[in-house]
Amino acid sequence: MARLPLPPAILLLLALAVGRPMEAWPDQPAAGGQAVVSTVIDGDTVMLADGRQLRLAGIAAPKRPLDRPDDSPWPLADAARSALAGLVLGRSVQLSYGGATSDRYGRVVAQLRTAEGTWVEGELLRSGLARVSSTADNRARVGDMLALEGEA
Repeated sequence: MARLPLPPAILLLLALAVGRPMEAWPDQPAAGGQAVVSTVIDGDTVMLADGRQLRLAGIAAPKRPLDRPDDSPWPLADAARSALAGLVLGRSVQLSYGGATSDRYGRVVAQLRTAEGTWVEGELLRSGLARVSSTADNRARVGDMLALEGEA
């Protein structure tokens, strides 16, 4: 059986794809400074003392209802908020960025580590109070997160 030659356009696309290095997502987040947590809004969102709102990167925790008559509370929403408050409320935390540093709502998106070295996202996942919810532009430590979620 005779092989047909590939059209030049296909050959060019293959050459460009092979010759182009893939961008690697950071395996570990980059340091992003310190801040003090002044308010815990829900199980994955806090307010910093400097006025910025911060969404924990890579996880989603259950939320309270939006005060609509037909909304019922999600199981563990209050427990997730309380656990996060116990870890960070009124404390200094280290911010780490693993990609995009803000979301479309203008919130800071970062992973947090307490002054004692506790990885906040990891603790919430380990306790079963959050699930992994990464985005294409923020994937640092997702493998670690998935492992903790699986154990929970």
